[in-house]
Order: sequence, then structure tokens, then C-alpha cells
Amino acid sequence: MDRFRRQIIIPQIGEKGQKKLMEEKVEVLAEKIENCDLLLLYLAAVGINNITLFLSKVSNVDSIVQHAKDLNPSLNIEIKGIINYIKSDYEKPTTIIVGDRSFIEEVIEKVEEGSYIIAIAQPWRVYIKECNNQKDVERILFQAKDFEKEEDTIGLNLSCNFLGTILTTEVIKKVIGLGVSLHGGFTFDLLTSDSNLELGENRINLGNLNLRDKKVLVVGTGGLGSPVTLTLAKLGIGTIGLVDYDQVEMSNLNRQILHSTSKIGVAKVESAQKLLSSLYPDVKIVPYKLKVTDENVQEIIKDYGVVVGALDNIPSRYILNDGCYWENIPYVEGAIKTFYGQVTNIIPKVTPCYRCMVPEKEDYFVKREIGIVGSLPGTIGVLQSVEVIKNLVGIKSNLQGSVLMYDGLERDFIKIPFMINHKCQLCSL
Repeated sequence: MDRFRRQIIIPQIGEKGQKKLMEEKVEVLAEKIENCDLLLLYLAAVGINNITLFLSKVSNVDSIVQHAKDLNPSLNIEIKGIINYIKSDYEKPTTIIVGDRSFIEEVIEKVEEGSYIIAIAQPWRVYIKECNNQKDVERILFQAKDFEKEEDTIGLNLSCNFLGTILTTEVIKKVIGLGVSLHGGFTFDLLTSDSNLELGENRINLGNLNLRDKKVLVVGTGGLGSPVTLTLAKLGIGTIGLVDYDQVEMSNLNRQILHSTSKIGVAKVESAQKLLSSLYPDVKIVPYKLKVTDENVQEIIKDYGVVVGALDNIPSRYILNDGCYWENIPYVEGAIKTFYGQVTNIIPKVTPCYRCMVPEKEDYFVKREIGIVGSLPGTIGVLQSVEVIKNLVGIKSNLQGSVLMYDGLERDFIKIPFMINHKCQLCSL
């Protein structure tokens, strides 16, 4: 159970809850693997050992499925055509239908009535609800009537990845009996970072924007760095720098989906580079096997358009914050703990910096092991990726000057504004 130690030490989960997860069966109905790849990886990582994927297009699945099996060697996974789907009343698995509105409509016409988690993805927006009958499904399809098909692959991929992380958390809660259920429904707008708003027309369409000339540095390739890097690579960022000095450990694998069992003992940047190069060969991966320090930070970050902080300690965040301030590079910061996380978008000399938000204290320099539900860093990491894209293409973010706080148990998102601290050792200069 060492693989799941960071989940087991969370009081709401414990060994009893972890065993329930390992016994659960999950079915996923999707159009293609690209719409549910992060969902598969996070379900496997948190300990769901029995997964069946029903796909309309059964292609390009081998690499991601093999990685999922290496991530969780106990995983029993089947890949079937969606035409073969039959609802099982005997086993009573958790069944998730994920895709755009037209795919959901097409599938619902063919499946038997029963309990389903419906997850609708539109570029930059998502809608999730647990439905117990056909009327529930008809109701949410009506509410999502403006979710029309759009040619915005960037926005759609962001929405699908975000859904994959949120859905995994909801499966954990459903199996163990935690937090708020999905019966009331949930919407989220990735452009505004707002939840539970009325569904309306999308306000932006990036089309098939080419991001090959963009360069992003991700500092940390663990819990947060995994979803950030996988998402940015899927979106086609041309160059991704990876900074980490650590090695893969067994206890990483409930959440660090860049890595896997066969990579235990391997440097994280090497493990990450191998996976990313196999999945996305057109993306240039630049590994930095080192620790960021006051002495080297500016040299490392200077050639990148955006820097992502995917770190697990505050002292290193100060160093990265300071380097980005002096190099005038946008810094997207995230943090996680148990079921809770946060993300902010720092623009040097425009918004409050990290030191403004988190004044220095001595106990920040003491590293502690904390419990982390495996899918939580996925949600925060995908939201960091959203902020990276906003910075790269010039979309004004509501998280510039605010911190988005996420409560996974209550499925609650709150924005907290911050002002520049005129006593800050950087911003007061």
C-alpha cells in the first residue's frame, strides 16, 4: 500500500477507503482516447483497478494504456467499441459518459436507462451531473443547449483534461461517501475561472492556433508538474523545459502521472522526457536535472515565455518568484494539500508577487509530508495550464491579482483578490 500512502494518511480515506477504491469498477464512454486520457491515468493512479473504456474510435490507445498499466500494475483494463456497450445491473459499476454535447446525445439514445455521470465538454467550459433517469439526462442536455461543436482544439483539450481530473475526484467521493454529490450538477468556465454560472455562448475561439513557437518552463515534475506538462504537450507547445533534481519513488505514483513503476529510481526529468517524447514526438523537451537556487534561477528561466511553479515547498517558490520578477517573465503558481488547492497568475511589476501573498516565516522552511488525494494536483495543474495559455496568447486572466481556491470535497471554487504589499522586499522597490 506504499504506492497510496499519501492518500491513506488522509483521515477521510484511510486504508478502508483505499480498499474500496481498489475494488471499484469504472466504465468510461467517450468518442476517442484523447477525450479521456487524463481520466484514465488518474483513475489508475488513485487505485481504481478495474476500468473499461468504450470508445467510438478505438485507435491510438496503446501508448497511454501501457503507461496506465505501468502506473498501476494491478490495473485490469479493457478497451471496447462503444457499439458493444451494455449497462451492467449486476456489477453496478460507476459509469461516466464524457464528450461534447452531440456525442452525449448520440450515446444516450442507444444506452439503457440507469445511473450515469454525464460530463459535457465545450471549449473552455464543462458541465457535470449525475443522472438517475432519462429525464435527468434530457434536462441537462437542454441546459447545455448552447454547447455547440466548435473548432477550438485548444479550448476543448483543456476542458477534457480538466474534466478528467474533476471526475476522478468525484469517483473517489462517490465510492467512499465524501463531500457534496454530483446530483445537483456542476459547471465551470475556464476563461473566467467561475463555477456554477448560467450556461451561455462561448466568448472566444482560438481555432487551431499553432503554439509551436512557444516556450514554457515547468519547475517541478511531480504532482503538479505532471498534468501541466502533459496538458501543454497535448496542446502543441513547441518547447517545454523541465526542472527537477529528484528521483521517482513508489509513493509518488498515486498522483505523479508522468512517471510509472518501471521508472522508480530514475531521475524524474528523464522519466518525464521519455514518456512525453513517446506520446508527443513533435514537442521538444529540455531537461534540467538540478535544483533551482538564487544563483542559477535567472539563467535557467531567461529564454522562456512563461514559467510554471510546480513545487512542493515555499522557499523554492520564493526563489522562482524572485527570478521571474527580475527577468520580467509571467509566473503561474500552484499549491495543493489533501483535498484543497490554489492557483494564481503573477505578472511581474503589474500584479502582487508571491512574496506579497505569502510573507516569509521561519516554519515555511520545514518540509512536512502531507496527505494528497491523487487527482487534486491534476485539477490545479490543468488550471495552471489554462493560465499559461492565457499568458501566451494575450487573454486577460481573472487570476492576475487573485488566487483561485479549490475545495475538492465541496467542489467549490472561490477567487480571493490580493493587493501589492508595499512592504514586500521586491514590489516596494
